[in-house]
Amino acid sequence: MARRRVRLVVDDLRPEVARLAEERQLGDHLATYRFGDGTYGGAMALIGAAVCVPAGIGLPLGPYPAAVRILGGLLLAVPVALFHVGRHVDRAHERGPRVYAFDGGLVTGDSREGLTVRPWSTVTASWRRETVTAPNGWPSRHLHLLEVRTRSGTLLCTLPARETDAGATTLRIADHAGTDGDPRRP
Repeated sequence: MARRRVRLVVDDLRPEVARLAEERQLGDHLATYRFGDGTYGGAMALIGAAVCVPAGIGLPLGPYPAAVRILGGLLLAVPVALFHVGRHVDRAHERGPRVYAFDGGLVTGDSREGLTVRPWSTVTASWRRETVTAPNGWPSRHLHLLEVRTRSGTLLCTLPARETDAGATTLRIADHAGTDGDPRRP
């Protein structure tokens, strides 16, 4: 399974999920995790700026005919256009699968593909430590990840335990799912 970026989404409890959680008496909403990338807008604008801005500035200032100067001005608009196209792609990724964590269990999926309620008694969770090796001799990073699975072993999600609100929320989920302690402490 390919690893996908996970984001903690603040205050993103959709009405259909809230109704389902209330019907099943899942309790308070802890967090919503969204899976996907969402980095295209900035990357596309940066590439566009690196390529188009020097020419966009140089052409209007040089001893060129009016048509070439206009082309230079248009090149300055390319990074802005690429940023907006990238944001549109980002929004498409934001519609991806989510995991809603409650005091009484998880709601997985999305409203288009269907939502599944999973009480804590039907899932297991275990900590995994992953070492990410950086290229060019940079120091490695150690990530502590919480793998949440069904009792039959199907992986539902992998959540990060960082020194942030997301990490604190992941630790609360770990407590509800029955894992032992905080893996970051010896």
